[in-house]
Amino acid sequence: MRQQRQTDTQQPRSPEAEVRLDPAVAVKCIPALHSLGVFVRDMSGGSSAANRLWRDLGYSDDELRGEDWMTLVHPDDLPTVRHLYQLTCRGEDEGNSAEFRFRAKDGSWRWVHCAIAVVERDCDGRLALYVGRELDITQRKELEIALANATEDAKQRARESETLRQIGVILSSTTDPQQAVATALERAQRVIPHRSAAVFVVRDGETKLVAGNDQPADISIPLITHGEEIGLLSVHATDEHPLNQQQMVVLRAFADQLAVALHAALLLEQTRQLAMTDSLTGLPTRRAFELQAPQRIALAARTDKHISALMIDIDHFKQLNDSSGHAAGDRVLNQLGTALCASLRESDLACRYGGDEFAVLLPGTGAAEARAIAERLRSTAQHAATTERPVTLSIGVVTVPAQQRCPVNDMLAAADNGLYRAKRGGRDRVAPAQD
Repeated sequence: MRQQRQTDTQQPRSPEAEVRLDPAVAVKCIPALHSLGVFVRDMSGGSSAANRLWRDLGYSDDELRGEDWMTLVHPDDLPTVRHLYQLTCRGEDEGNSAEFRFRAKDGSWRWVHCAIAVVERDCDGRLALYVGRELDITQRKELEIALANATEDAKQRARESETLRQIGVILSSTTDPQQAVATALERAQRVIPHRSAAVFVVRDGETKLVAGNDQPADISIPLITHGEEIGLLSVHATDEHPLNQQQMVVLRAFADQLAVALHAALLLEQTRQLAMTDSLTGLPTRRAFELQAPQRIALAARTDKHISALMIDIDHFKQLNDSSGHAAGDRVLNQLGTALCASLRESDLACRYGGDEFAVLLPGTGAAEARAIAERLRSTAQHAATTERPVTLSIGVVTVPAQQRCPVNDMLAAADNGLYRAKRGGRDRVAPAQD
């Protein structure tokens, strides 16, 4: 007997044996189950029971029949919902759950969590009856979406801040504004989507392209610093996605960075020009001459021509200063600088070498032509001077084959020998470095 009971207890019980619920009690439970979101769908066209959510959304029990409910699922969610439903219909699972948007009778969208379980299939295995539970999770989903959006916004702000920081480093760590602006425009693409962009600078009343593509633009932002407009940032946004409000904020911040960088670059360029240009004569300084001369010599070396150099000194310049004053001496220096600029070719290079001495480099110029240029300069100085006493020049000349690539300092030293020969010969004359 004991063995028989043990066997009985080991036999599995059917679900019907485990559920002992009086039918009358079950009927009483149905309204409560419906209020908890439980529904019943009879695929054979028989009776179906909607839950309270279904009715809250504005639908009747009759509208629950069949698969019409699927037409109310949001188009973006429909593929997933249909796939899960078809798995259940084909018998590949006996239940599933999903979260999706559902259209209410008034046209609004509500987020729903739906879980279903199969109750019965027909003799062919097709879905015949199932129950499910639906819960309105709209508030939770809206909070989740708001949190996700806030998180993404925070990440985007961080990306924007980091990109602007990197751009600031790029713009402030180079002396080549053109390359820096080009790199900055490329980096800005990460947070400011656009088809093309360009940066212009206003200099001497003219607008010049610094970097970027000079294309038609739909956004133009002046680059202003210290109350002065020094340039322009032009942007052509993408046709599909125009810039939003936040991107415009970032774009203006970018424009402010460009304005500061261009202002610094202009100041640097002005400082460089001041350092490389003699303020009294308008000619390059000795330092500028020494930097540019090797390039001119290298270009001339490509030909079979010669290259010449002049060293020029104003005769008795100290006496001129002592007798007529330094203002008169400054006028003479200025007039000689003007005469040199007017007399020389674009390929020639002249500078105020120091005090009352001037140096001139004449690429592609032979000895005879160099001497003729020197004589013309000597004559021009005499006629251009506006002092009580005449102004004369002593000039030394040297000519070498350009292909020798003679260092500029060696050429000037040789021309200086010619200069002293001219002075020893009585001044107011042109003399070669050697006979």
